[in-house]
Amino acid sequence: MTTEEQKSAARRLQAYITRRLSECRNEIAPELMEYIVGDDETEIEAALVVAKTKTAAILQGIFQAQQTPDELAWRQNQTDGISDQRPLGTEQEFVDRVKGMSLSEFAKHREEFGVRGSTSNRGIFG
Repeated sequence: MTTEEQKSAARRLQAYITRRLSECRNEIAPELMEYIVGDDETEIEAALVVAKTKTAAILQGIFQAQQTPDELAWRQNQTDGISDQRPLGTEQEFVDRVKGMSLSEFAKHREEFGVRGSTSNRGIFG
């Protein structure tokens, strides 16, 4: 392959990358765009799949980190299949129920809500 052919192939590949990044811009975190590289279209597509997967994982982590302890406890109990305890109802009903409780009342129901108590008395990071 001549130098001119190599340059032409490199321009076509770069145009392909640019087009695919434009098409996938809503599915890939901007910080990951620079990692979409490869020597041919197959490698570019593989890099796009990895970037999309990583973006989804990052967004899921952010979503989970933003949930309040009330929401997390509600979700945990909804997925645990706890049958011997009274149902928690909808997420909003659960949140309303917890908001109206005193701390001592919440402590009595801690296990029911799926919130485990700390035995270290060192706070939430202890």
